[in-house]
Amino acid sequence: MAEPASGLADRRVVALLVLAGISLAALPFVPSIPQDPRYHSFADSRTLLGIPNFHDVISNLPFVLIGLWGLWRLIRPSAVSPGGPLADRRERPGALVLVSGVLLTGLGSGWYHLHPANEPLVWDRLPMTLGFMALLSLIVQERIDLVWGRRLLWPLVFLGGCSVLWWIVTEWAARGDLRLYGWVQFFPTLAVPLMLWWFPPHYSGTRGLVWAFLFYAGAKLTEALDHDIYDLPLILSGHSWKHYLAAASAFCLVRWITGRRALPGAAPWPPPRPASPAMRTIGWLMLGLAVYGVASVGAATLLVTPIRKHANCPPDLRDRLVNATLQTDDGLTIAAWVGSPPHARATVVLAHGLGNARRPERVRFLLQAGYRVVAIDLRAHGDSDGDVTTFGLYEGRDLDAAIGYVERRWPTAPIVGWGTSLGAAAIVCASQRDRLAAIVLESPYESLREAYENRLRMRLPSWLVWAGFGPRIAAQRIIGVDSDELDLTRRVRGLDGDRVLLVTGADDRRAPPAGLHQLAAAIGDAATVVVLPGAGHVDLWAKGDTTFKDTVTRFLAERLR
Repeated sequence: MAEPASGLADRRVVALLVLAGISLAALPFVPSIPQDPRYHSFADSRTLLGIPNFHDVISNLPFVLIGLWGLWRLIRPSAVSPGGPLADRRERPGALVLVSGVLLTGLGSGWYHLHPANEPLVWDRLPMTLGFMALLSLIVQERIDLVWGRRLLWPLVFLGGCSVLWWIVTEWAARGDLRLYGWVQFFPTLAVPLMLWWFPPHYSGTRGLVWAFLFYAGAKLTEALDHDIYDLPLILSGHSWKHYLAAASAFCLVRWITGRRALPGAAPWPPPRPASPAMRTIGWLMLGLAVYGVASVGAATLLVTPIRKHANCPPDLRDRLVNATLQTDDGLTIAAWVGSPPHARATVVLAHGLGNARRPERVRFLLQAGYRVVAIDLRAHGDSDGDVTTFGLYEGRDLDAAIGYVERRWPTAPIVGWGTSLGAAAIVCASQRDRLAAIVLESPYESLREAYENRLRMRLPSWLVWAGFGPRIAAQRIIGVDSDELDLTRRVRGLDGDRVLLVTGADDRRAPPAGLHQLAAAIGDAATVVVLPGAGHVDLWAKGDTTFKDTVTRFLAERLR
Protein backbone atom coordinates (compact mmCIF):
# COMPACT_ATOMS: atom_id res chain seq x y z
CA MET A 1 0.00 0.00 0.00
CA ALA A 2 1.46 3.38 -1.03
CA GLU A 3 2.26 5.91 1.67
CA PRO A 4 -0.02 9.02 1.66
CA ALA A 5 1.55 11.97 -0.11
CA SER A 6 1.28 14.20 2.96
CA GLY A 7 3.12 11.68 5.14
CA LEU A 8 5.90 11.26 2.59
CA ALA A 9 6.24 15.05 2.29
CA ASP A 10 6.49 15.40 6.07
CA ARG A 11 9.24 12.79 6.21
CA ARG A 12 11.15 14.57 3.48
CA VAL A 13 10.87 17.89 5.32
CA VAL A 14 12.27 16.20 8.40
CA ALA A 15 15.09 14.75 6.29
CA LEU A 16 15.97 18.25 5.03
CA LEU A 17 15.95 19.65 8.57
CA VAL A 18 18.16 16.81 9.78
CA LEU A 19 20.53 17.39 6.87
CA ALA A 20 20.75 21.11 7.71
CA GLY A 21 21.20 20.44 11.43
CA ILE A 22 23.86 17.77 11.02
CA SER A 23 25.83 19.80 8.46
CA LEU A 24 25.83 22.87 10.71
CA ALA A 25 26.62 20.88 13.84
CA ALA A 26 29.55 19.25 12.05
CA LEU A 27 31.25 22.58 11.26
CA PRO A 28 33.06 22.90 14.64
CA PHE A 29 34.61 19.49 14.06
CA VAL A 30 36.01 20.49 10.66
CA PRO A 31 39.44 22.17 10.77
CA SER A 32 39.35 25.93 10.13
CA ILE A 33 39.72 26.86 6.47
CA PRO A 34 41.74 30.07 5.96
CA GLN A 35 41.66 31.98 2.70
CA ASP A 36 44.51 30.79 0.49
CA PRO A 37 46.55 33.92 -0.43
CA ARG A 38 47.15 32.37 -3.85
CA TYR A 39 43.43 32.73 -4.58
CA HIS A 40 44.04 36.40 -5.43
CA SER A 41 46.68 35.51 -8.05
CA PHE A 42 44.55 35.15 -11.17
CA ALA A 43 45.90 33.99 -14.50
CA ASP A 44 44.87 37.01 -16.55
CA SER A 45 46.28 40.24 -15.11
CA ARG A 46 46.39 42.20 -18.36
CA THR A 47 45.59 45.92 -18.24
CA LEU A 48 43.44 47.29 -21.06
CA LEU A 49 41.97 50.79 -21.40
CA GLY A 50 43.67 51.65 -18.13
CA ILE A 51 41.71 48.97 -16.24
CA PRO A 52 43.87 46.42 -14.38
CA ASN A 53 42.78 42.78 -14.67
CA PHE A 54 40.54 43.99 -17.48
CA HIS A 55 38.80 40.75 -18.46
CA ASP A 56 38.15 39.64 -14.89
CA VAL A 57 36.63 43.07 -14.17
CA ILE A 58 34.58 43.56 -17.33
CA SER A 59 33.18 40.01 -17.26
CA ASN A 60 31.08 41.11 -14.25
CA LEU A 61 29.04 43.49 -16.41
CA PRO A 62 26.46 40.78 -17.33
CA PHE A 63 25.53 40.41 -13.65
CA VAL A 64 24.74 44.11 -13.46
CA LEU A 65 22.64 44.06 -16.61
CA ILE A 66 20.77 40.90 -15.59
CA GLY A 67 20.11 42.31 -12.11
CA LEU A 68 18.74 45.60 -13.49
CA TRP A 69 16.55 43.69 -15.96
CA GLY A 70 15.20 41.51 -13.15
CA LEU A 71 14.45 44.47 -10.89
CA TRP A 72 12.61 46.23 -13.71
CA ARG A 73 10.41 43.17 -14.24
CA LEU A 74 9.70 42.68 -10.54
CA ILE A 75 8.74 46.26 -9.67
CA ARG A 76 6.00 46.34 -12.31
CA PRO A 77 2.48 46.13 -10.82
CA SER A 78 1.71 43.08 -12.98
CA ALA A 79 4.50 41.09 -11.30
CA VAL A 80 2.25 40.36 -8.30
CA SER A 81 -0.99 38.98 -9.72
CA PRO A 82 -2.74 35.61 -10.12
CA GLY A 83 -1.37 35.36 -13.65
CA GLY A 84 2.06 36.83 -12.88
CA PRO A 85 5.32 35.31 -11.64
CA LEU A 86 4.39 36.13 -8.04
CA ALA A 87 0.88 34.98 -7.18
CA ASP A 88 1.15 36.41 -3.68
CA ARG A 89 2.75 39.64 -2.47
CA ARG A 90 4.53 37.70 0.30
CA GLU A 91 6.82 36.22 -2.36
CA ARG A 92 8.10 39.60 -3.56
CA PRO A 93 10.73 40.27 -0.82
CA GLY A 94 12.54 37.01 -1.56
CA ALA A 95 12.45 37.66 -5.30
CA LEU A 96 13.81 41.19 -4.84
CA VAL A 97 16.61 39.96 -2.57
CA LEU A 98 17.60 37.31 -5.13
CA VAL A 99 17.73 39.77 -8.04
CA SER A 100 19.44 42.46 -5.95
CA GLY A 101 22.07 39.88 -5.01
CA VAL A 102 22.78 39.31 -8.71
CA LEU A 103 23.14 43.05 -9.36
CA LEU A 104 25.34 43.69 -6.30
CA THR A 105 27.50 40.65 -7.07
CA GLY A 106 28.41 42.25 -10.38
CA LEU A 107 29.39 45.51 -8.69
CA GLY A 108 31.19 43.87 -5.76
CA SER A 109 33.08 41.35 -7.89
CA GLY A 110 34.13 44.07 -10.33
CA TRP A 111 35.48 46.14 -7.45
CA TYR A 112 37.30 43.14 -5.99
CA HIS A 113 39.03 42.28 -9.27
CA LEU A 114 40.34 45.82 -9.59
CA HIS A 115 42.28 45.28 -6.34
CA PRO A 116 42.32 41.56 -5.47
CA ALA A 117 42.74 41.19 -1.70
CA ASN A 118 40.77 39.91 1.27
CA GLU A 119 39.06 43.19 2.17
CA PRO A 120 37.56 43.89 -1.32
CA LEU A 121 36.59 40.21 -1.50
CA VAL A 122 34.08 40.90 1.28
CA TRP A 123 32.03 43.00 -1.18
CA ASP A 124 32.10 40.15 -3.69
CA ARG A 125 30.98 37.51 -1.21
CA LEU A 126 28.33 39.45 0.72
CA PRO A 127 25.94 39.86 -2.25
CA MET A 128 26.54 36.26 -3.26
CA THR A 129 25.14 35.16 0.10
CA LEU A 130 22.01 37.22 -0.66
CA GLY A 131 21.47 35.16 -3.78
CA PHE A 132 22.14 31.79 -2.15
CA MET A 133 19.91 32.41 0.85
CA ALA A 134 17.10 34.06 -1.11
CA LEU A 135 17.00 31.13 -3.55
CA LEU A 136 16.76 28.66 -0.67
CA SER A 137 13.89 30.64 0.86
CA LEU A 138 12.05 30.94 -2.47
CA ILE A 139 12.23 27.21 -3.16
CA VAL A 140 10.89 26.46 0.33
CA GLN A 141 8.06 28.93 -0.31
CA GLU A 142 7.09 27.31 -3.60
CA ARG A 143 7.67 23.64 -2.87
CA ILE A 144 7.00 23.20 0.84
CA ASP A 145 5.25 26.06 2.64
CA LEU A 146 4.83 29.69 1.66
CA VAL A 147 4.54 30.97 5.22
CA TRP A 148 7.59 29.17 6.60
CA GLY A 149 9.65 29.91 3.52
CA ARG A 150 8.82 33.58 3.95
CA ARG A 151 9.77 33.47 7.64
CA LEU A 152 13.09 31.87 6.80
CA LEU A 153 14.13 34.63 4.39
CA TRP A 154 15.60 37.21 6.77
CA PRO A 155 17.21 34.77 9.23
CA LEU A 156 18.91 33.09 6.24
CA VAL A 157 20.06 36.44 4.83
CA PHE A 158 21.39 37.36 8.27
CA LEU A 159 23.24 34.04 8.52
CA GLY A 160 24.79 34.60 5.11
CA GLY A 161 26.03 38.05 6.05
CA CYS A 162 27.43 36.74 9.35
CA SER A 163 29.35 34.04 7.49
CA VAL A 164 31.25 36.65 5.49
CA LEU A 165 31.75 38.92 8.50
CA TRP A 166 33.06 36.01 10.55
CA TRP A 167 35.49 35.05 7.79
CA ILE A 168 37.05 38.50 7.39
CA VAL A 169 37.27 39.10 11.15
CA THR A 170 39.06 35.77 11.63
CA GLU A 171 41.38 36.63 8.72
CA TRP A 172 42.31 39.86 10.49
CA ALA A 173 43.11 37.78 13.56
CA ALA A 174 45.36 35.54 11.40
CA ARG A 175 43.03 32.58 11.97
CA GLY A 176 40.92 32.68 8.82
CA ASP A 177 37.77 30.55 8.98
CA LEU A 178 35.70 29.95 5.84
CA ARG A 179 33.67 27.05 7.26
CA LEU A 180 30.38 28.90 7.76
CA TYR A 181 30.67 30.71 4.43
CA GLY A 182 31.30 27.37 2.75
CA TRP A 183 28.08 26.04 4.29
CA VAL A 184 26.13 29.09 3.11
CA GLN A 185 27.38 28.59 -0.44
CA PHE A 186 27.17 24.83 -0.77
CA PHE A 187 24.20 23.76 1.38
CA PRO A 188 21.68 25.41 -1.02
CA THR A 189 23.32 23.60 -3.94
CA LEU A 190 22.43 20.34 -2.17
CA ALA A 191 19.08 21.26 -0.60
CA VAL A 192 17.52 22.97 -3.64
CA PRO A 193 17.97 19.99 -6.04
CA LEU A 194 16.51 17.70 -3.36
CA MET A 195 13.45 19.94 -3.01
CA LEU A 196 13.04 20.08 -6.79
CA TRP A 197 13.10 16.28 -6.83
CA TRP A 198 11.02 15.54 -3.74
CA PHE A 199 8.23 18.18 -3.80
CA PRO A 200 5.75 19.12 -6.55
CA PRO A 201 6.06 22.59 -8.15
CA HIS A 202 3.55 25.40 -7.84
CA TYR A 203 5.01 27.32 -10.79
CA SER A 204 6.45 26.56 -14.19
CA GLY A 205 10.15 27.01 -14.94
CA THR A 206 11.75 24.01 -13.22
CA ARG A 207 13.84 23.35 -16.32
CA GLY A 208 15.36 26.82 -16.00
CA LEU A 209 16.45 26.01 -12.44
CA VAL A 210 18.14 22.84 -13.66
CA TRP A 211 20.03 24.85 -16.28
CA ALA A 212 21.03 27.35 -13.60
CA PHE A 213 22.67 24.57 -11.58
CA LEU A 214 24.43 23.15 -14.61
CA PHE A 215 25.87 26.54 -15.54
CA TYR A 216 26.94 27.08 -11.91
CA ALA A 217 28.73 23.73 -11.88
CA GLY A 218 30.55 24.75 -15.06
CA ALA A 219 31.51 28.05 -13.45
CA LYS A 220 33.08 26.30 -10.46
CA LEU A 221 34.99 23.99 -12.82
CA THR A 222 36.46 26.80 -14.92
CA GLU A 223 37.33 28.70 -11.73
CA ALA A 224 39.41 25.75 -10.57
CA LEU A 225 41.14 25.54 -13.98
CA ASP A 226 41.88 29.27 -14.26
CA HIS A 227 45.55 29.00 -15.29
CA ASP A 228 45.09 25.84 -17.36
CA ILE A 229 42.37 27.43 -19.49
CA TYR A 230 44.40 30.62 -19.90
CA ASP A 231 47.18 28.55 -21.45
CA LEU A 232 44.74 27.37 -24.15
CA PRO A 233 43.98 29.52 -27.23
CA LEU A 234 40.62 30.62 -25.77
CA ILE A 235 41.47 34.34 -25.33
CA LEU A 236 40.10 34.38 -21.77
CA SER A 237 41.24 32.79 -18.51
CA GLY A 238 39.26 30.22 -16.61
CA HIS A 239 38.19 32.84 -14.07
CA SER A 240 36.77 35.13 -16.75
CA TRP A 241 34.86 32.19 -18.23
CA LYS A 242 33.66 31.44 -14.71
CA HIS A 243 32.05 34.88 -14.58
CA TYR A 244 30.25 34.39 -17.88
CA LEU A 245 29.00 30.93 -16.89
CA ALA A 246 27.89 32.18 -13.48
CA ALA A 247 26.12 35.07 -15.21
CA ALA A 248 24.33 32.51 -17.42
CA SER A 249 23.27 30.73 -14.23
CA ALA A 250 22.04 34.04 -12.79
CA PHE A 251 20.11 34.74 -16.02
CA CYS A 252 18.31 31.40 -15.67
CA LEU A 253 17.39 32.22 -12.07
CA VAL A 254 16.17 35.72 -12.87
CA ARG A 255 14.23 34.48 -15.90
CA TRP A 256 12.65 31.81 -13.69
CA ILE A 257 11.58 34.21 -10.92
CA THR A 258 10.30 36.86 -13.34
CA GLY A 259 8.80 34.63 -16.02
CA ARG A 260 7.21 31.70 -14.19
CA ARG A 261 3.44 31.17 -14.04
CA ALA A 262 1.25 29.18 -11.68
CA LEU A 263 0.61 25.70 -13.06
CA PRO A 264 -2.96 24.70 -13.99
CA GLY A 265 -4.64 23.17 -10.98
CA ALA A 266 -2.18 24.62 -8.49
CA ALA A 267 -3.90 25.29 -5.18
CA PRO A 268 -4.16 28.98 -4.24
CA TRP A 269 -1.84 30.20 -1.53
CA PRO A 270 -3.43 30.37 1.95
CA PRO A 271 -4.52 33.88 2.97
CA PRO A 272 -2.18 35.84 5.24
CA ARG A 273 -2.74 35.23 8.93
CA PRO A 274 -1.84 37.80 11.56
CA ALA A 275 0.92 36.56 13.81
CA SER A 276 -0.04 35.75 17.38
CA PRO A 277 1.24 38.07 20.14
CA ALA A 278 3.64 35.32 21.26
CA MET A 279 5.07 34.87 17.76
CA ARG A 280 5.35 38.63 17.33
CA THR A 281 7.23 38.89 20.63
CA ILE A 282 9.55 36.06 19.64
CA GLY A 283 10.14 37.72 16.28
CA TRP A 284 11.06 41.05 17.85
CA LEU A 285 13.35 39.29 20.34
CA MET A 286 15.10 37.44 17.52
CA LEU A 287 15.46 40.69 15.57
CA GLY A 288 16.85 42.44 18.63
CA LEU A 289 19.34 39.66 19.28
CA ALA A 290 20.38 39.69 15.63
CA VAL A 291 20.93 43.46 15.66
CA TYR A 292 22.81 43.20 18.97
CA GLY A 293 24.98 40.41 17.57
CA VAL A 294 25.86 42.34 14.42
CA ALA A 295 26.49 45.50 16.43
CA SER A 296 28.69 43.56 18.88
CA VAL A 297 30.84 42.10 16.13
CA GLY A 298 31.05 45.47 14.40
CA ALA A 299 32.02 47.29 17.60
CA ALA A 300 34.55 44.58 18.46
CA THR A 301 36.08 44.84 15.00
CA LEU A 302 36.52 48.60 15.42
CA LEU A 303 37.94 48.05 18.89
CA VAL A 304 40.66 45.60 17.85
CA THR A 305 41.55 47.28 14.53
CA PRO A 306 42.61 50.82 15.49
CA ILE A 307 42.78 53.44 12.78
CA ARG A 308 46.44 53.78 11.87
CA LYS A 309 48.21 57.03 12.56
CA HIS A 310 51.61 57.41 10.93
CA ALA A 311 54.39 59.29 12.65
CA ASN A 312 56.09 62.00 10.62
CA CYS A 313 59.64 62.77 11.56
CA PRO A 314 59.97 66.54 12.20
CA PRO A 315 62.65 68.39 10.18
CA ASP A 316 64.78 69.08 13.25
CA LEU A 317 65.06 65.35 14.01
CA ARG A 318 65.70 63.99 10.52
CA ASP A 319 69.47 64.21 10.89
CA ARG A 320 69.36 62.65 14.35
CA LEU A 321 67.11 59.65 13.70
CA VAL A 322 67.40 56.63 11.45
CA ASN A 323 64.62 54.25 10.47
CA ALA A 324 65.00 50.67 11.63
CA THR A 325 62.95 47.49 11.38
CA LEU A 326 62.75 44.87 14.10
CA GLN A 327 61.58 41.26 13.76
CA THR A 328 59.33 39.72 16.40
CA ASP A 329 59.42 36.03 17.26
CA ASP A 330 55.98 35.60 15.64
CA GLY A 331 57.17 36.95 12.29
CA LEU A 332 56.02 40.58 12.32
CA THR A 333 58.11 43.57 11.23
CA ILE A 334 58.08 46.44 13.70
CA ALA A 335 58.98 49.96 12.54
CA ALA A 336 61.27 52.05 14.75
CA TRP A 337 63.20 55.29 15.00
CA VAL A 338 66.65 55.04 16.49
CA GLY A 339 68.48 58.09 17.81
CA SER A 340 71.89 57.86 19.48
CA PRO A 341 73.52 61.01 20.87
CA PRO A 342 77.22 60.95 21.82
CA HIS A 343 77.97 59.42 25.22
CA ALA A 344 74.38 58.30 25.83
CA ARG A 345 73.55 57.49 29.44
CA ALA A 346 71.16 54.65 28.57
CA THR A 347 68.78 53.48 25.88
CA VAL A 348 65.05 54.21 26.30
CA VAL A 349 62.57 52.01 24.44
CA LEU A 350 59.41 54.08 23.86
CA ALA A 351 56.02 52.42 23.36
CA HIS A 352 52.91 54.50 22.58
CA GLY A 353 49.23 54.15 23.48
CA LEU A 354 46.30 52.61 21.60
CA GLY A 355 45.61 54.30 18.26
CA ASN A 356 48.83 56.33 18.33
CA ALA A 357 52.31 55.95 16.86
CA ARG A 358 55.88 57.05 17.61
CA ARG A 359 55.87 60.37 19.48
CA PRO A 360 58.41 62.90 18.14
CA GLU A 361 58.12 65.26 21.13
CA ARG A 362 59.19 62.52 23.55
CA VAL A 363 62.01 61.42 21.29
CA ARG A 364 63.27 65.01 21.12
CA PHE A 365 63.05 65.40 24.89
CA LEU A 366 65.04 62.23 25.59
CA LEU A 367 67.72 63.02 23.01
CA GLN A 368 68.19 66.46 24.52
CA ALA A 369 68.47 64.82 27.97
CA GLY A 370 71.30 62.63 26.68
CA TYR A 371 69.46 59.33 26.25
CA ARG A 372 69.61 57.00 23.28
CA VAL A 373 66.09 56.33 21.97
CA VAL A 374 64.40 53.39 20.21
CA ALA A 375 60.80 54.48 19.52
CA ILE A 376 58.64 51.73 18.06
CA ASP A 377 55.24 51.46 16.40
CA LEU A 378 53.44 48.61 18.13
CA ARG A 379 51.80 45.96 15.94
CA ALA A 380 48.72 47.11 14.00
CA HIS A 381 49.87 50.71 14.51
CA GLY A 382 51.83 53.18 12.42
CA ASP A 383 54.16 51.52 9.92
CA SER A 384 54.38 48.15 11.67
CA ASP A 385 52.87 44.86 10.53
CA GLY A 386 49.75 43.38 12.07
CA ASP A 387 46.01 43.84 11.67
CA VAL A 388 44.67 43.65 15.22
CA THR A 389 45.76 44.81 18.64
CA THR A 390 45.80 42.43 21.60
CA PHE A 391 45.85 45.26 24.18
CA GLY A 392 49.36 44.47 25.35
CA LEU A 393 49.59 40.68 25.43
CA TYR A 394 51.27 40.03 22.06
CA GLU A 395 52.60 43.59 21.94
CA GLY A 396 54.96 42.34 24.63
CA ARG A 397 56.73 40.50 21.80
CA ASP A 398 57.29 43.85 20.09
CA LEU A 399 59.04 45.06 23.24
CA ASP A 400 61.09 41.85 23.34
CA ALA A 401 62.23 42.54 19.77
CA ALA A 402 63.24 46.09 20.72
CA ILE A 403 65.10 44.95 23.83
CA GLY A 404 66.94 42.30 21.82
CA TYR A 405 67.86 44.88 19.19
CA VAL A 406 69.32 47.22 21.83
CA GLU A 407 71.28 44.43 23.52
CA ARG A 408 72.86 43.39 20.22
CA ARG A 409 73.90 46.93 19.27
CA TRP A 410 74.86 48.31 22.70
CA PRO A 411 75.40 45.26 24.91
CA THR A 412 76.76 47.17 27.92
CA ALA A 413 74.28 50.07 28.01
CA PRO A 414 71.41 50.04 30.53
CA ILE A 415 67.92 49.80 28.99
CA VAL A 416 64.77 51.69 30.06
CA GLY A 417 61.22 50.79 29.09
CA TRP A 418 58.73 53.70 28.90
CA GLY A 419 55.21 52.75 27.86
CA THR A 420 51.98 54.72 27.70
CA SER A 421 48.66 52.91 28.33
CA LEU A 422 48.83 50.12 25.70
CA GLY A 423 52.61 50.53 25.67
CA ALA A 424 52.70 50.16 29.46
CA ALA A 425 50.73 46.89 29.19
CA ALA A 426 53.17 45.72 26.51
CA ILE A 427 56.14 46.30 28.83
CA VAL A 428 54.44 44.37 31.62
CA CYS A 429 53.73 41.48 29.22
CA ALA A 430 57.24 41.41 27.72
CA SER A 431 59.16 38.26 28.54
CA GLN A 432 62.44 40.24 28.56
CA ARG A 433 61.24 42.91 31.01
CA ASP A 434 63.70 41.78 33.69
CA ARG A 435 66.52 43.10 31.49
CA LEU A 436 65.21 46.66 31.96
CA ALA A 437 67.12 48.77 34.42
CA ALA A 438 64.14 51.11 34.87
CA ILE A 439 60.47 51.01 33.84
CA VAL A 440 58.06 53.95 33.38
CA LEU A 441 54.41 52.89 33.24
CA GLU A 442 52.40 55.92 32.16
CA SER A 443 48.58 55.80 32.46
CA PRO A 444 48.50 51.98 32.79
CA TYR A 445 45.22 50.11 33.19
CA GLU A 446 44.91 47.52 35.93
CA SER A 447 43.14 45.01 33.67
CA LEU A 448 41.60 44.87 30.22
CA ARG A 449 38.16 44.24 31.73
CA GLU A 450 38.35 47.33 33.95
CA ALA A 451 39.71 49.51 31.13
CA TYR A 452 36.89 48.42 28.85
CA GLU A 453 34.16 48.96 31.44
CA ASN A 454 35.57 52.37 32.39
CA ARG A 455 35.27 53.45 28.76
CA LEU A 456 31.69 52.23 28.66
CA ARG A 457 30.84 54.22 31.78
CA MET A 458 32.19 57.34 30.08
CA ARG A 459 29.90 56.90 27.06
CA LEU A 460 26.78 55.08 28.28
CA PRO A 461 24.24 55.54 31.07
CA SER A 462 24.91 53.23 33.99
CA TRP A 463 21.86 51.10 33.16
CA LEU A 464 23.28 50.39 29.67
CA VAL A 465 26.80 49.33 30.67
CA TRP A 466 25.71 45.67 30.47
CA ALA A 467 25.35 46.08 26.68
CA GLY A 468 29.13 46.08 26.40
CA PHE A 469 29.25 42.37 27.23
CA GLY A 470 28.71 41.30 23.61
CA PRO A 471 31.45 43.47 22.05
CA ARG A 472 33.91 42.42 24.77
CA ILE A 473 33.28 38.72 24.21
CA ALA A 474 33.40 39.20 20.41
CA ALA A 475 36.70 41.09 20.67
CA GLN A 476 38.18 38.30 22.79
CA ARG A 477 37.15 35.72 20.21
CA ILE A 478 38.54 37.78 17.33
CA ILE A 479 42.00 38.16 18.82
CA GLY A 480 42.05 34.87 20.73
CA VAL A 481 42.82 36.57 24.04
CA ASP A 482 40.81 36.19 27.24
CA SER A 483 40.44 39.33 29.33
CA ASP A 484 41.78 37.42 32.36
CA GLU A 485 45.09 37.02 30.52
CA LEU A 486 45.43 40.82 30.67
CA ASP A 487 44.95 41.27 34.39
CA LEU A 488 48.01 43.44 34.91
CA THR A 489 47.63 43.36 38.69
CA ARG A 490 48.70 39.72 38.44
CA ARG A 491 51.29 40.21 35.72
CA VAL A 492 53.21 42.96 37.54
CA ARG A 493 53.97 40.61 40.44
CA GLY A 494 57.62 39.76 40.36
CA LEU A 495 58.71 43.18 39.12
CA ASP A 496 61.37 44.89 41.17
CA GLY A 497 59.41 47.82 42.57
CA ASP A 498 62.53 49.89 43.12
CA ARG A 499 62.94 50.28 39.37
CA VAL A 500 59.27 51.02 38.53
CA LEU A 501 57.63 54.44 38.18
CA LEU A 502 53.80 54.45 37.99
CA VAL A 503 52.36 57.78 36.86
CA THR A 504 48.91 58.93 35.79
CA GLY A 505 46.57 61.91 35.87
CA ALA A 506 44.18 62.62 38.73
CA ASP A 507 41.35 63.09 36.23
CA ASP A 508 42.00 59.88 34.27
CA ARG A 509 38.61 58.17 33.85
CA ARG A 510 39.87 55.42 31.52
CA ALA A 511 42.51 54.15 33.94
CA PRO A 512 41.66 55.89 37.23
CA PRO A 513 44.28 56.48 39.93
CA ALA A 514 42.63 53.78 42.09
CA GLY A 515 43.79 51.22 39.54
CA LEU A 516 47.30 52.67 39.62
CA HIS A 517 47.43 52.15 43.37
CA GLN A 518 46.27 48.54 42.94
CA LEU A 519 49.14 47.97 40.52
CA ALA A 520 51.54 49.55 42.98
CA ALA A 521 50.23 47.32 45.78
CA ALA A 522 50.73 44.24 43.58
CA ILE A 523 54.34 45.29 42.81
CA GLY A 524 55.27 46.21 46.37
CA ASP A 525 55.97 49.24 48.51
CA ALA A 526 59.19 50.11 46.66
CA ALA A 527 57.36 51.25 43.49
CA THR A 528 57.22 55.00 42.90
CA VAL A 529 53.64 56.30 42.43
CA VAL A 530 52.87 59.79 41.10
CA VAL A 531 49.39 61.20 40.42
CA LEU A 532 49.47 64.55 38.63
CA PRO A 533 46.57 66.95 39.26
CA GLY A 534 44.69 68.38 36.28
CA ALA A 535 45.74 65.64 33.86
CA GLY A 536 43.68 62.82 32.39
CA HIS A 537 44.55 59.77 30.31
CA VAL A 538 47.71 59.86 28.13
CA ASP A 539 47.77 63.67 28.21
CA LEU A 540 50.38 64.02 30.95
CA TRP A 541 52.82 65.44 28.44
CA ALA A 542 50.45 68.27 27.52
CA LYS A 543 48.78 68.94 30.89
CA GLY A 544 51.46 67.81 33.32
CA ASP A 545 53.53 70.88 32.46
CA THR A 546 57.18 70.41 33.47
CA THR A 547 56.19 68.36 36.52
CA PHE A 548 55.73 65.20 34.46
CA LYS A 549 59.01 65.60 32.58
CA ASP A 550 60.88 66.46 35.79
CA THR A 551 59.38 63.41 37.50
CA VAL A 552 60.54 61.07 34.75
CA THR A 553 64.05 62.55 34.37
CA ARG A 554 64.61 62.57 38.15
CA PHE A 555 63.45 58.95 38.44
CA LEU A 556 65.73 57.84 35.59
CA ALA A 557 68.70 59.74 36.96
CA GLU A 558 68.28 58.06 40.36
CA ARG A 559 67.80 54.55 39.00
CA LEU A 560 70.64 54.72 36.48
CA ARG A 561 73.33 55.99 38.82
